[in-house]
Amino acid sequence: SWGDWIEQNFDNKNPVSVRDDDGNECKVQGGFYDAYVGRKDESEGEGYRNLLETWIQDCMSRSRPGNRKKLVFTGHSQGGSISIVAGIRNAHYGPITIPFA
Repeated sequence: SWGDWIEQNFDNKNPVSVRDDDGNECKVQGGFYDAYVGRKDESEGEGYRNLLETWIQDCMSRSRPGNRKKLVFTGHSQGGSISIVAGIRNAHYGPITIPFA
């Protein structure tokens, strides 16, 4: 809905700390993180995180030594914000992140 879009993209009152697997931390807009994990009203729901991170781990673990796959995150609108958070969470793979407004 229009209200969800506004909240996810312009809710600057609620920055969230996001960490990669190495413990590095940065702040992202709260609505971006909510879209990634599916969180609404402090409970986690159907987001992209579990499916995406499981798939990425599986895919990257099949990489042969010396034949490293390149991970690219991209998206438009809400998908762009999800790609930003996914890029941070999976920074240890050195992803390319290309969000579109």
